[in-house]
Amino acid sequence: MFDQTSKSRVFKVPVGVDFANVFLEGLKARLNGKQPHDLARVIIFINTRRAERKLKELFINSGSSLLPQFYLITDLSDDPLKLCNLPAPAPSHHRLINLGQLIRKLLITEPDLAPISATYELAESLAALMDEAQGEGIQMTDVLNLDVGEHSAHWNRSKKFLSILATHWEQNAFTDPQDRMRHVVETYATHWDKNPTNQTILIAGSTGSRGATALFMKAVAKLPNGAVILPGIDDELPREVWSALKTKKFTLDHPQAGFAKLFNSLNIDFDDVGPWHVTDAKNIDRNKLISLALRPAPITNQWLEYGPQLKPHLNKATQNLELIEADTIKEEALTIATRLRYAAEVGQEAVLISPSRNLTRRVNANLERWGIEADDSAGIPLQLSTTGIFLRSIVKCFGNPTFSHDFLALLKHPLTHSGKNRNIHNLMVMEIEVGQFNGTKILRGGPPFIDFDLLSGWAAKDPSKEIWSQWLSNIFQPLQTAREMELYEWLHLLKKTAENLSDSPENTHESKVWEKDSGVAALKTLDQIMTQSVSSGLMSSIEFNAFLRSALNQELRPEAQSSNPLISIWGTLEARVQSKDLVILGGLNEDTWPTKSSHDMWLNRDMRKQLSLLLPERRIGLSAHDFQQAISSANVVLSRSLRDGDTPSTPSRWLIRITNLMNGLKDEGPQTLEEMRNSGNYWLNCARSLDKVAENKKVPFEMRPSPIPPKHARLKKLSVTQIKDLVRDPYKIYASVILNLKKLEPLGKQADAIERGNTIHTILEEFIKQTKNEFPEDASGLFMKITNNVLKKDVPWPAARRLWLARMHAVSSSFINEEIKRRTHGVNIALERRGEMDFHDLKFKLTAKADRIDQGKDGLRLYDYKASKPPSLGDIQYFDKQLQLEAMIAFHNGFNRIQKQSIEHLEYISLGPDLKKQAIDIDDQEVIKILDEFRNLILIYNGTSKGFTARDKIQFLKHMSDYDQLSRKGEWQDSDIPNPRVVG
Repeated sequence: MFDQTSKSRVFKVPVGVDFANVFLEGLKARLNGKQPHDLARVIIFINTRRAERKLKELFINSGSSLLPQFYLITDLSDDPLKLCNLPAPAPSHHRLINLGQLIRKLLITEPDLAPISATYELAESLAALMDEAQGEGIQMTDVLNLDVGEHSAHWNRSKKFLSILATHWEQNAFTDPQDRMRHVVETYATHWDKNPTNQTILIAGSTGSRGATALFMKAVAKLPNGAVILPGIDDELPREVWSALKTKKFTLDHPQAGFAKLFNSLNIDFDDVGPWHVTDAKNIDRNKLISLALRPAPITNQWLEYGPQLKPHLNKATQNLELIEADTIKEEALTIATRLRYAAEVGQEAVLISPSRNLTRRVNANLERWGIEADDSAGIPLQLSTTGIFLRSIVKCFGNPTFSHDFLALLKHPLTHSGKNRNIHNLMVMEIEVGQFNGTKILRGGPPFIDFDLLSGWAAKDPSKEIWSQWLSNIFQPLQTAREMELYEWLHLLKKTAENLSDSPENTHESKVWEKDSGVAALKTLDQIMTQSVSSGLMSSIEFNAFLRSALNQELRPEAQSSNPLISIWGTLEARVQSKDLVILGGLNEDTWPTKSSHDMWLNRDMRKQLSLLLPERRIGLSAHDFQQAISSANVVLSRSLRDGDTPSTPSRWLIRITNLMNGLKDEGPQTLEEMRNSGNYWLNCARSLDKVAENKKVPFEMRPSPIPPKHARLKKLSVTQIKDLVRDPYKIYASVILNLKKLEPLGKQADAIERGNTIHTILEEFIKQTKNEFPEDASGLFMKITNNVLKKDVPWPAARRLWLARMHAVSSSFINEEIKRRTHGVNIALERRGEMDFHDLKFKLTAKADRIDQGKDGLRLYDYKASKPPSLGDIQYFDKQLQLEAMIAFHNGFNRIQKQSIEHLEYISLGPDLKKQAIDIDDQEVIKILDEFRNLILIYNGTSKGFTARDKIQFLKHMSDYDQLSRKGEWQDSDIPNPRVVG
């Protein structure tokens, strides 16, 4: 097949051509005149499974009756040519389990190194380092003996973990994939040096960026019928640049730098690399433009020399090259999806290439609006699949009380109660979500953890509800006590729980948890781990949660079989050896493409350099090569977003180079660049118009609402605390009282200001009760004892409990001193006493619940407790008349078992960070005045012309009301004139 040569046999396929087609044509040309079975003897090593499928498809479509033997380069770990005597490979999760055990033992003995919960994150990180070291042929002794200089203290901590790798490596020689691959390659190379095979062996499409791969290339290239076919060689690169790439380290981030390093290792020059098959690039002028734009930074002076030569050919170079610059990543994804949709509509094969999974997932989601499912090479990590989310949600309930939000999420998951009668299950879920029992909310607004006794009480009088709630209790309650077990026991519990929860209360065996692709893959993964974990050692529920997340993240859900054959999404690796009619390069921003260098927690840059491991700039060079190959396709769309969240984004360094070069080519350059943007703007405008409402269909902005309810819906009852809202934000009263609309409460009570206020009221009420007859000497001690008891009983949040305890301790002495003074002026006669006052002529009732009422010498003394600062005198005079209204009710004999009498004193007591109080002057005349003002207020709002204006006298412009969305706040401003309108 090949002429004999003393040099390594390496061929090239230039940028701008379809590698797969050129490789097929070149192989067929070399086999021309040969027997059909000669093709079947050819062994081809390729870099991805998708590229293998593409080549097989091309061979079949070309009429080949027999196919070559295809292997992935990663298949070398399985010794495909059977020249080695390797032990059996380790099961897929064996290393994670083994490293986790070793790390756990270390962290137990030295807990200062890291928390136990980080065990499997550390295991994953160490495994990645191990793969890299094994692939490059680096021993752990080389790592442990590094010269670290001034970093010795940090290095000593790191070495404790790296020693774990050495232990694992020694105990599991040749069982890890990279270790096996390196050993196989070294064995093949040694064997072929002594006994070179005449079999045709080809390596196609790999760049040799990894040490083991480069070593394999070197061995194959020396064989009599062996050859390496490299993708994306830049034929437009001058010889002096190739020389710089081979000799100067500042060029590592250049797209062709990897080939220069490979040529050095193979002891060949650029001129020794011939074409695999003579073919023309799709756009030679574009290749020249991109090649010049990406020249190494120190020699960009070549722009001045070669740039003017490009000017006559710029139109051809940028033909079918579009540039999309969207405002946000959301808009970018929609624009790309719009372009892909058009391609599918006209029968054009199109692919999105991007390293950003955030972008590709968004594009996939947008394609769904047109029923298009792209063929996504990345697949979906099993942990993000339907079954994976279900399993991880269950594991959150292990070893802890079940949070209300986790409980509800599981009940609403499509795999829960997945058999018949799921509609009944859904109805019951809706009931308990907003339901209550004996005045206590079950989920929304209820305790932060699910209370199964509360659930049982809710279901007690309905047999079907009772069966359903008992089914849930039987599943969830045992999970709370699962603290520490062997891995296989955790897995067994997980499988059993998933099956029971996916079944029905009647145990009809209709569980669908292990059905569909994700279910089958999840069950297979769990079963594999169970067979590997017989002696894994004990692990806590937190560790198992971390382990399961790591294990599921390593598995990919199988690709969808129903994807659109015209639309694909590839990572950069898949794009090296195949192309499409239309190529879209998405996410062209710095830190996305090229990706931001990940932090190596074990080895810094100098250490990696000492070990000859891949440096960050070399990774950028590999990414640059992928970019150069992709942009050299026939029809290309370049896409980026101008902002990342609220932050302006920086264009990819390669896009900056291209635009800078073109802007420097006066007249023609800026003009063609503008044409690229205009072409991209067409698709951008198409995407923007998708959700744009036609002018004749636009809903006009709402005016500031001020609804006037009908007579039958007028106010009939309010509490004294609601009067402040009636004055400041009448619309809130309209929505909450007249329309009876309530904000949907959060799942579980929150440690918020309302909860803190309720807790303070309980503490003070209990203290007053216990000291009513006799004030103790150690009043502060009793006060704090009561505080502790109330916090333990009513505050389930540890952080809030400690913070509130500290605050109460800070004000305890001040409160006790003030309480002693208060008791010299009166005697407590009521706590949390309810009262009301009927206005029969107005058909209206005012209600109240007084925090505290004392009997003074000349009348009643009313107190109100505040968790925050008390209202100011200005607020009290015009807006917040809560205590004055309570005084009005008391003055008119409105509180039970308290006789009508004058009001002596009103006072707000604030127990915020500091103890504060606000006294209010009051007498009988003032009470009568308050009564008149209040009657007038109710008369006005129950009249026929007064509207309930939104945010009428709001205290703070930034104040957010629960009803702002209902009033369509944002379409109008607080300064707008209200629009009174009769409703109902």
